[in-house]
Amino acid sequence: MAADADRLVDVRGLHPADAHGQVYAENGSGLLVSDELVLTAAHVVFDGDAPLPVALRFDGSDQPVAGEVVWPLPRREVDAALVRIAGPSPMPPGSPPIRWARFTGREARQAVDATGYPAVMRQGDTRISFQLSGHVNPQSALTEGRYVVKVDERPTNEGSPWAGMSGAALMSRGTLVGVVVIDTPGFDRDELTAVPASAIVADPQARALLRQPIALGSAELDPVLARPPVSHGPLSWAQLLRADESVIDFLGRDRQLDQLVTWTRSGGMFDALLLVGPGGRGKTRLAHQLIRQLQHDPEGAGIGGDWLGGLLATNAPAHRLTDLTTTARKHAVLLVADYAESRNEQLQDLLSAYQSADDPPRTRLLLLARDRGDWWTRLCDGYPDLLSEDAVVVLNPLHEPPDRVAAFHSCVDQFARRLHRDEPQTGWQEAAAAVTAPDLTDPCFGDPLSLQLAALLELIEAGEATPGTTGPVERRLLGHERQYWRKTIEARDLKLPEAVRDQAVTAATLIGVQGRPAALTLLQRIPELTEPGRVADWLRSLYPTETSSRYWGPLQPDRLGEHLVGAVSKQDPDLLGHLLGSEDVDELQDALVVIGRAMAHQAHLAEQVTLLAASGRPALVEAIDRAARRVADPLPLQRALPDSRRDGHFSYDPDTWAGGATAGRETASSAPERLYDIGRGIGENPFSSSNPFHDTGPGPADEELTDRGGGTPADSAPPPPPTATPTFSEVERAGRDAERRATEAYEAGNLVRAEQEFRRAAERFFGPGIDEQHVLRVNLARAAVLNDLRSFDAALTLIDEVVGKLRNATRQGWIQPDVLGRALDLQAAVMAETGRAEAAISYEYEAVEILQAFARRTGSPDARRDAAKVNSNLAALLQGVGRLDEAARSADEAVAALSELAANAELALSDDTFGRSLMNRANIAGALGQPDTALELVGRASQEFERIAGLGPAEAVAMVPARAAAAELLCTAALKVGQAADAVPAGEQAVRLFADVAERVPAFVVDLARSQVQLAEAYLAIGEGVPALDLAQRSVRLLREEARQGHDQPSARRRRLLLEEKAHDTQRRAEELVWRG
Repeated sequence: MAADADRLVDVRGLHPADAHGQVYAENGSGLLVSDELVLTAAHVVFDGDAPLPVALRFDGSDQPVAGEVVWPLPRREVDAALVRIAGPSPMPPGSPPIRWARFTGREARQAVDATGYPAVMRQGDTRISFQLSGHVNPQSALTEGRYVVKVDERPTNEGSPWAGMSGAALMSRGTLVGVVVIDTPGFDRDELTAVPASAIVADPQARALLRQPIALGSAELDPVLARPPVSHGPLSWAQLLRADESVIDFLGRDRQLDQLVTWTRSGGMFDALLLVGPGGRGKTRLAHQLIRQLQHDPEGAGIGGDWLGGLLATNAPAHRLTDLTTTARKHAVLLVADYAESRNEQLQDLLSAYQSADDPPRTRLLLLARDRGDWWTRLCDGYPDLLSEDAVVVLNPLHEPPDRVAAFHSCVDQFARRLHRDEPQTGWQEAAAAVTAPDLTDPCFGDPLSLQLAALLELIEAGEATPGTTGPVERRLLGHERQYWRKTIEARDLKLPEAVRDQAVTAATLIGVQGRPAALTLLQRIPELTEPGRVADWLRSLYPTETSSRYWGPLQPDRLGEHLVGAVSKQDPDLLGHLLGSEDVDELQDALVVIGRAMAHQAHLAEQVTLLAASGRPALVEAIDRAARRVADPLPLQRALPDSRRDGHFSYDPDTWAGGATAGRETASSAPERLYDIGRGIGENPFSSSNPFHDTGPGPADEELTDRGGGTPADSAPPPPPTATPTFSEVERAGRDAERRATEAYEAGNLVRAEQEFRRAAERFFGPGIDEQHVLRVNLARAAVLNDLRSFDAALTLIDEVVGKLRNATRQGWIQPDVLGRALDLQAAVMAETGRAEAAISYEYEAVEILQAFARRTGSPDARRDAAKVNSNLAALLQGVGRLDEAARSADEAVAALSELAANAELALSDDTFGRSLMNRANIAGALGQPDTALELVGRASQEFERIAGLGPAEAVAMVPARAAAAELLCTAALKVGQAADAVPAGEQAVRLFADVAERVPAFVVDLARSQVQLAEAYLAIGEGVPALDLAQRSVRLLREEARQGHDQPSARRRRLLLEEKAHDTQRRAEELVWRG
């Protein structure tokens, strides 16, 4: 990209008049690099060591301007000079600063251009600009401290056609990388020499004049890095709060900054770190400070080379990301990705490029996000060699309560100094002295943004002597920001009603359109907006954008923009329908990501999006689905999706069965039974869709629930809590109805609907006079559903709250301890899913201890079953962390207890807990290298599942996954002990059963593929290559299709990738066997 034409300068060094009064001019070229400085070649403006008077003529002007050489004084060896303009600056207002850079990579043929005034273009006394193009091979003449420019179009004139081109700025990808000085000696006229920009800024005097740090950017990396926005005047109130403006000093995070610096210098060639914290916590500012410290501090290099990089641009071209990997090894690269949860594809492109590079540089990738979530798990699963799920740092609040008043006044003073610079007549510093701190005890003021918002608000209202609006600080600041909008509108003589004005800013905040035509199309969707062209120009100037992918910038900080979106859409509920009327999925997705973030504090947005999604518009539904994968908490957006697009069909959880350490994890074999177990002992248990709640008192339905083994013995029934009432009110009836609908949805496999109904039930049960047991029961069930939805953080938050309340209730005696034990079991399951295995084991041990004590005290078969079931779960967790001996002991205890219950007919006929515990123990035996024991145990488990399947049609359907998993494990164990002939029929049964269940529940496709690979191994063991090859090929196709569809859950993705690798290996060996045959 060439330099801006407004910056081009015809430079002439004026020699003293000769004896005849003739003035000889040294003709050259130059570039306006700041408000008052022109960069050119030194030999153009020096006569020997003496600087010459200079005449400057800007492109498009006939009037020369005088100039004075200000660097280098005295002249140095570097053939470059800076000339100060005498008089007013010709720099157009709002011009972006020049980006100085150097070549930092190893790739040849780096495209460059330079615009100047060569002799070849001269017509009489008129000098005409010419833009040459060519390339630089960065490693040519490297030791000579110069660039050799190969010109694409060689001039044919004799003599010196490039005379007058000296001093032209050499540009690459929009950055200034050097100054053209001479023809290259020894080469034809198609090669020129340039002084590198790094040679100029290496001089302290030049650096001071240019206000340019010694660490230049990288010309190769510049296209992938975000650029700070360029303001065209004084900053608005909101802009004062932007992290990149750094109005407030960086204070209070020195320890975290030191830790990040240490992280950049330690470890191997690549390392990534996820920094999480809510909006306004200071993540972006901390990242900016890290970049500055590494690039601008001479000690920042520290590893034998300087640091390159910065904030990764949201619109960074994918093909440019490979330039990162060709950076010279003497450099190190730091990349910061803000809103990492919304940039999955870009991060995958980046990681893939690094992974496939032959000799990449030392690289650090810092990801910023509001929360870790499934997106992080998925990303780590895809790149296990580069990423670690544990590489997460939570950024805590900055300001402790005792320190907030001092920090507040410091912010007030700094805002006042900045405002005084723009508006000295207002008396901001006097206003600052009069400001008193408001009540800062609210925890929100621990975050820098909230404290700075409060400081700015108090200063504004003191300085302008006009009270703002009441309410949250975001609403109050928006009131003042609207005054800024009004002033800028009046300056343009634009007639725009306030409501329409707010809608226009909301549109720009939601949707960063590309280009003016798209901007006009968007604004035309606002019903009462009449001048879209002029409004588009106003919005473009209102909040300048740092990226070429957006025609205008959003209202920032983001929390303020999200608050605006919520406030305006609440005032006009139809607005989102108008703004989201496009069929461009990418545009809709970007808007819905902003809306999804805002849903955390603007609850009405969820309802509005749900109503819009009900139309079934394919583009909108697809955009909601995509956006849900790009926000920290996807659940609010997932709830808005039509049932056909919602993730999560629970009926059977493939992660529970064969193929891993959790294969024997105890969960009920059908949805109602699982919910019934969760609700048992907490009030009257409604969790069975086939037994809906009746409010006419105990009846057959309640008796049936008790007969199924779920009731608490009468002699140990818990006393009612103090708030219990003997009859059900209308509120309780509504809550029970919601529970019933949730159970029906859960049984049908619609997890999102089930979670929504459980949440609604909890809301119905909230209030005075309502039995607290209802809320506890519903929230336990909801936590289980959230876990199944893989919304682990939300599940953990909820289950932590429920367990805390159950502990109190147990101590008070109105909830029996077995309820707490089962809740702790669920808590451990959620903890394990979030990667906190040791904490999960601790909770599971506590659950086992509680339930075993309860079983000893009551002797109840149900209590003994619960204790054994949870002990088996503990064994699965222990196996997962490699504590196999402990796992075996717990599993043996569980099997023995359940075996005794089964022998005494104290388990319900359809209870598969015993079979599951046998499967679990079989897996542990296999891990311990005991295939014979595993074979015997899985045979017993298989017999148990077949028995239950024979009880009736419902039980037969419910047992399909269990029978399939047992058959697969039987096949595996038979192969281990050399019984290949027995392995084949077991493997065939597993494939047949998994094919049956995968047809109804797509989540089992990976299990089907795994069973096919296992059967292929059995065929190979008996020398049958053809069927083995067919099975392996089918497995590869299934897994590739699953990867394209993206259906697999985060926790299963790594297993899918490993399985695909195994399938390829099996296919290769089968091909060899067929070829040999």
